[in-house]
Amino acid sequence: MAQNHSEKKKDRKLFLLIDDDPTYLAIMKRAAELEEIDLHCCQSLVELGSVGALAKYQVVLLDYNLGEMTGVEIAEYLGKLIDEVPTVLVSASDCYDQSHNWPKAIKRFVKKSEGYSTALKAAVAIEKQASQEPKG
Repeated sequence: MAQNHSEKKKDRKLFLLIDDDPTYLAIMKRAAELEEIDLHCCQSLVELGSVGALAKYQVVLLDYNLGEMTGVEIAEYLGKLIDEVPTVLVSASDCYDQSHNWPKAIKRFVKKSEGYSTALKAAVAIEKQASQEPKG
């Protein structure tokens, strides 16, 4: 039996992408729509408004290089203010894996050159894993 519209909306994933590249934001937004993922996009943490707003997202996709701060620094900063939100770090540069230095919120590193679908698939996998973990 097919789900009605409100049930589909309830089951949709809610992700956040923070990236200062407007072209990447637009491509990711469209790709997410095709996958029935609600992807909110902003170019900076300031544009998000309130750090507390992050709590409503299941996964954050975070650009590695956001100008004055890196995605790693932002994830570390956010981890001190709110509960951990699973994060996918994305980067246009094919920098090497520094995962041993990352905050625990960062679950995966994806190169933008691997394609938008790779970043979305990583976010979906992380959300699925997080939803299966016991709370508390």
